[in-house]
Amino acid sequence: GLSQLLAPVCDKALSAGDFPVHEMIAAIRDICGRLKVEEKLSRYVESFEKNGDPERAIEYSQIYDILNSQFDNMDSLIGGQRVSIQEFSELYEDALSEIRVGVIPPKSDVVMAGDLTRSRFGDIRALFFIGMTEGAVPAAGNKGGLISDSDRRLLQSIWVEVAPAAAENAEKEKFYFYMNLMKPKELVCFSRPFISLDGTANRESYFMKEARRCLGAGDALCPTETDKKNSRFYSEDDLLASFAESLEADGEAAALYLKAIEESGAGGGAVDAITGACAERKKTEVRLTKEAGQMIFGESYIESPTELERFASCPYGHFLGYGLKLRERRHFEFELRDMGTLLHRVLELFSRRLTEEGLSFRTVSDDKAAGLLEGAIKDASEEDRISSLISSGARHAYTMERLKRYAYRSIDTLRYQSKQGSFDSVYFEKIFSHAGLKGTIDRCDEAVTPAGIFIDVIDYKSGNKSFDPDRIYNGLDIQLPLYMSAALDMRSEVSDGGIVRPAGLFYYHVDDPLVEGERESTEDKINEAVRKELRLRGVANADMEAVKAFDREIADKRRSLVIPAGF
Repeated sequence: GLSQLLAPVCDKALSAGDFPVHEMIAAIRDICGRLKVEEKLSRYVESFEKNGDPERAIEYSQIYDILNSQFDNMDSLIGGQRVSIQEFSELYEDALSEIRVGVIPPKSDVVMAGDLTRSRFGDIRALFFIGMTEGAVPAAGNKGGLISDSDRRLLQSIWVEVAPAAAENAEKEKFYFYMNLMKPKELVCFSRPFISLDGTANRESYFMKEARRCLGAGDALCPTETDKKNSRFYSEDDLLASFAESLEADGEAAALYLKAIEESGAGGGAVDAITGACAERKKTEVRLTKEAGQMIFGESYIESPTELERFASCPYGHFLGYGLKLRERRHFEFELRDMGTLLHRVLELFSRRLTEEGLSFRTVSDDKAAGLLEGAIKDASEEDRISSLISSGARHAYTMERLKRYAYRSIDTLRYQSKQGSFDSVYFEKIFSHAGLKGTIDRCDEAVTPAGIFIDVIDYKSGNKSFDPDRIYNGLDIQLPLYMSAALDMRSEVSDGGIVRPAGLFYYHVDDPLVEGERESTEDKINEAVRKELRLRGVANADMEAVKAFDREIADKRRSLVIPAGF
């Protein structure tokens, strides 16, 4: 009966003691043998194959081997450890939870990609060799190393086993090349790029000579650049018309090319060809109606500077992201971008609590700053969206340690930068509506100087963001200028008639960078190198009063550790 079948485990379960893991495994294997698990699974596999369900057949054929593999792993790792039945059950469940059964759907026609030396294919109809360039096939060997090829030959002569030399690897690749070359039944095709990514010419692999010899194809196999040249002569109008035909699928490119032709005075038949292509394209284009657009986007198509930047970069990408609201599928785990979000939240909470305490980055003490930062880190990491992503255990501990390191370095640097000048923060996470756009200013500072009132805006970035005027000009990075425009309006309203002027647009990179130093470098020298690495990135007003408001010591040190400026 059932009690007899389960006897090997039941005897242990009824006792209160612990047993070695290998005894538990032997008992379970004994039960599997009595139940004839392997035979039953084999019958399932045969049944699925007969009923035309090959995917299920492949899945079931893997189960018994996977179970045995997990038993073997446990036996080799913790076979002698004594555990209770409950503990063994939890250990085995954890082991099984990591198992994934992989199935490649079997079809009558498939395309398989592989490596020349490591892939094994059979029953091939057509074979495509891609990238037949010198240095790729055969692969270029690693240069240098502790042991040269002559050293390897010497060691091999005295029966010392060493890794194969470059010549041996090349011969091995040639063997696999021949073996794969003879497998396809209908077609062999070779291809290679004539130009590499850096613009240099690629030479043909010397294996191609062997392929021509084996296949008897002569120079017809993979023709050279000379063979590909066309001897036909073109007039200027022929070339322009030919180019116009290639642009039929791209109306914008055609319009730009048409403008260039008209300005240069060239053209002839090409102008008519391009104009006709553009007109024909407009006939076939299907655009969203205004009503459909409002149903997708609402009354306002673009509401934030980020949306406007996305539209300037790619209107279709903006439509997919903000219209159809397509999102990349997120894995339920803590990723690098989540760390950036969490750090941003920590800085927001710290800054808000500074304001509530009536303090600023310049005036807060070390002890007070440490206390506020600890509270901000604790509250940010416990928020629902983040806490659900951070798992417990060692990974959680490392994530929190890394977060604290970044946060403490950022607060220390921001406090140093504030103490070097006379700016005090007036806005943290300030929500605004300006020029038809909405946004949030991470931080805005203000300084009163003999030359007037200056303000700056600072955007916190966890990525390696740099200030690029060309991207601003082309509408790809408009956040900082927009923030400054909005901040100027808001501060002018409360300035009692004083003229408010822009002092700087900056990104602050939230990081704890590694810096170069000497073995005998002092703590002060290291901190100076870190602060130089973390100084604000952007552009500052050249007015000396504004510069001194950022860093009062810039004239003495000749180069600021706060802003990208110097004498």
